[in-house]
Amino acid sequence: MSDSRNSGIKQIGKVNWGLHVCYFYYTIEDYFDILIPYFKQGLEDNELCIWVDTKHITKDDIFKTLTSEFPNYKKYEKSGRLLILDYRAIYYEDEDLNLFGAAKYYLDQIKYALNSDCEGLRLSGDAKWLRKKNWDAFIEYENTVGKRIRKKKVITLCTYPINKFYKRDILEIANTHQFALFKKKDGYKVIKSSQREQIEAEREQIQKNLHKVQYLENLGILSRSIAHDFNNLLGLIKGYNDMALMNINKNGDVRDYLREISKSIKSAAKLINQLNEFNPENPLELTIKETNINQVINELLEMFSYFISENIKIETNLEEKLFSIKGDPEKISQIIMNLILNARDAIEDGGKIFIETKNIKNGQLTEGIKKKIKHKYEKDPQKGVLIKVKDNGVGMDKKILKKIFQPFFTTKSPGKGTGLGLTIVKRLVNQHNGMIDVKSEVNKGTEFEIFIPA
Repeated sequence: MSDSRNSGIKQIGKVNWGLHVCYFYYTIEDYFDILIPYFKQGLEDNELCIWVDTKHITKDDIFKTLTSEFPNYKKYEKSGRLLILDYRAIYYEDEDLNLFGAAKYYLDQIKYALNSDCEGLRLSGDAKWLRKKNWDAFIEYENTVGKRIRKKKVITLCTYPINKFYKRDILEIANTHQFALFKKKDGYKVIKSSQREQIEAEREQIQKNLHKVQYLENLGILSRSIAHDFNNLLGLIKGYNDMALMNINKNGDVRDYLREISKSIKSAAKLINQLNEFNPENPLELTIKETNINQVINELLEMFSYFISENIKIETNLEEKLFSIKGDPEKISQIIMNLILNARDAIEDGGKIFIETKNIKNGQLTEGIKKKIKHKYEKDPQKGVLIKVKDNGVGMDKKILKKIFQPFFTTKSPGKGTGLGLTIVKRLVNQHNGMIDVKSEVNKGTEFEIFIPA
């Protein structure tokens, strides 16, 4: 976007919409020296201005300084063009950090500003309240905000009391912004990341190219991995076909041979389908509908009764009034079927497969899923369904456990599998906005947990 705006900060001057700048200051006076002209300019340029206070600079401090430095601010406050807000209301929910909520609020305010005949949004927040334990999440938040606002009508000034942060922290913060403004004893210093967007664009292109190279390399691995399976299937088709031709007049036998040919063809088609679903550039088509996972499991169990060995016992503990989820029942079935088949293959001389479903309320997730989910959501989903598939088979060591979701990785003997099953399981779970976790121990068995929001 080419709309030029006056930042109100003389050290930076005119900028375009989508600006994301950080300011490091020492004293409260330093803070107001930049914030007052910054917001004064925004108000005079018909922008909606949101000023978020902080632990050491309260609303009263802001009003007092505005009265002294910019007494005309009151008319903007009365018209709703200037909002001075408590940082706890923006960044916290019930004393828990809620950066996802903060980002959503700011994005919603951009829409509100434009619907209110304002030119755009100008905002500022301070990080004095930031705790060490929230550092990684906050840096990720700053990165995300910077990318999300780049093409929107908003200017953002993030302020940091410099004495609160280590030098390495300051460098990391500055790297998430287009400009970094520092208060010095002899004035101000501006560091401009003028090549940032170009570098990021080049990096994204390199990653795309690398992805294509890796994908082509994986296809080569795949061709070797499934060649044995295809040869076996084609051999079966040819063999049964030859027998059908030799016994063309023996109708009963011919019918049986043709049935076997049909089964082999279906197996071949399944391998091709697995290849299509593995391809990350081939989006999965989901038919989303209200889905009862218990019903999916019960239908699967009927089918499994025919081809799971009698010395393997399947036990279930399915929650009676299980929440419905919005999902694709066929894909959910595929997820659970793959896990049951893996469990079956892990059991050598008889054993048990245990399947459980459970309602998750008020974010009461298992520890394994919680650890995974915190990287995906800002706060725990409040409602969903937990699926467990557990066996008492051979189990896996930590080295194998790290690789099980990698394409083509398999512990099965040649010709017994392509190593795509769990890769596809993970992809399907992700497509349902869910998470998967696995625990395993050698000679004690394996447990998969899947959470899908309801």
